[in-house]
Amino acid sequence: MTAFQLEFGLFEDNPQSRLPTVLSAFATPKKIAFTTVPIRSAFDKGRYEYLTSEACFRVLSREEASRSDDADSSGSSAEDSGISLADPVKVNDKADKPIILFPFTPDDSFAVAEDATRFVSEVLLRPTNSKPIAWFHMPIYGNQPPATPSKFPSRTVALPEEARSAYFYWHRAMVQTRYSSYLSLALELHATEDTVARDRWLSEPVSCIIIPISLFAAPVPLPARLSVFHRATIHSLLQWNQCKIMVRLDEAVTAAHLEACLDHLRREFSKDLPYVPKRRHLSPTMQPLYYNLCQSEYSGFEEDLVKYDQYEKAVGAALGHLRVTRKPIASAGDPAGTIEEEKFIVAVLGCGRGPLVSSVLKAAASIQAKVKVFALDKNPETQAILKEKLVTVWKDAEVELIYADMRGWRPAILLDIIVSELLGSFADDECSPECLEEPEKLLKPDGISIPTSYSNYLEPVSSTRMYRELRARSFDSRQQMRVFGWYRTPCLKLAAEEKRVLTFFQGPPGKDVKVTLRETLVDFVAVTDGVLHGFAGSFTADLYGGFTLSTVQGKETPGLFSWGVIFFPLLEPVRVLAGDQIQLEFRRCGDLFRIWYEWRLRSPRSSPMHNVDGDALEFPLYFSD
Repeated sequence: MTAFQLEFGLFEDNPQSRLPTVLSAFATPKKIAFTTVPIRSAFDKGRYEYLTSEACFRVLSREEASRSDDADSSGSSAEDSGISLADPVKVNDKADKPIILFPFTPDDSFAVAEDATRFVSEVLLRPTNSKPIAWFHMPIYGNQPPATPSKFPSRTVALPEEARSAYFYWHRAMVQTRYSSYLSLALELHATEDTVARDRWLSEPVSCIIIPISLFAAPVPLPARLSVFHRATIHSLLQWNQCKIMVRLDEAVTAAHLEACLDHLRREFSKDLPYVPKRRHLSPTMQPLYYNLCQSEYSGFEEDLVKYDQYEKAVGAALGHLRVTRKPIASAGDPAGTIEEEKFIVAVLGCGRGPLVSSVLKAAASIQAKVKVFALDKNPETQAILKEKLVTVWKDAEVELIYADMRGWRPAILLDIIVSELLGSFADDECSPECLEEPEKLLKPDGISIPTSYSNYLEPVSSTRMYRELRARSFDSRQQMRVFGWYRTPCLKLAAEEKRVLTFFQGPPGKDVKVTLRETLVDFVAVTDGVLHGFAGSFTADLYGGFTLSTVQGKETPGLFSWGVIFFPLLEPVRVLAGDQIQLEFRRCGDLFRIWYEWRLRSPRSSPMHNVDGDALEFPLYFSD
């Protein structure tokens, strides 16, 4: 993780008339840099570089200001260190990139979206070295009074229930420009404090946060500062976006108040923030049957101590249950009335570099149970580490290493417990049911498979950030249907809760675990307006004895991070309103060589079936040659 340097600026509709006077009255001179901000105007092809311009002011960071102060002391000119208004710049100017700012005009949204489309095709897609930045100026709440004279959003009157107007206005532009990665948001805050309206923007790409100066408390008698809600809002946006912060001025602003506001922003938000520029939020789903995991992937999994702690407790509960149910009775011919305690046979399937083996041994030691452990893995990358642990960490335990595919392994004795960690982000997407079908035939009639069952869940979500990244990764519509996982990226949840889709049970023979086709309909009711980009998948796993693992929101296992959430996208996003019925048809298909998922939306609008016959993504059951 790397930090970035925040840029603080001043924003005004008509800066030439007011702002230079305010700045010149600063008690402590500030070094100001100017960036031209063209606004939307009628333009013809080839003449985009002459857009009407207004000025945006960027306050230099403390480091830049100190360097400027050093330059001043060494004899810099007044023109270098003073305040001057920059001339309008052309798009290919080598100075600061101009910002094309599309204003929020609800009555003319289609025209603005068309202008944005022309701008993307005629300006941003041209093969030039310097490209301008394009922002849509959006209020965090929706419609504004029609009498507002400014061409920009009002900072005084808005209602939370009107939020969908600006939200859908922005998404109309996204659809028109085919979710262009060149466009982002300049989001203007409002005095109303409503978390629902705020949270819908957290999944959108925000490049600038505009703060009306009226949101700051007056500097007398208290220091100028934002409310707790607005500070939390800005921190949430900065966590996932590399933003500029701008203060929007009004006619009543004074130099003292403005300086106090900027000082508050520097103190509150200039700290290092955990953001990686151009961060990828999606990652391909893992397919360990198709390729071998590398050492770095194993290292990442082994850092999740919560997962192994839950497994250890579940194994301890299973051993305790078997000990009680199989408690031997003293033989009449035994004068001491004792008999040797049973040794339990445990197989750890897909043991990787051995953390689950250690969990089994710790569980047995905690209840003083005797165990023999078969540690089985097919990956040659793990063999050296397993052999080293056999003579070091496990030297006092009875552990036997097996290098083979679990589906072809045939031990000479039956097993008491099978322990496996073959769960994917959607529970069964790493083919756990198919992998365990043969090994579970090796269990004794009262044997236990850990986990005993697992279920996957889906919920409808909206996220321009993820959907746009998915489109950027896809060179055709078939590739766009690939399933990706993501980790902790915020999205707008369109339904009240996740719905269970499929459940798989593991255990001794007799339970139906071999199913080549599972099909179900999943129904949701939209609780908020939004744009449906796809469905988020998560899972719960019942290990044993009440010990579980879960990535389902509201039921998450605290501290668990081995799994993210899986994303099933729609080819074309669908607009939904609160109260709409959302119905998804979902299938898990398979044959002798692979499994795959198919899905299609049935309401509020029908979509074609996605990933038919695994055309975009399949999960092979055998290793790639």
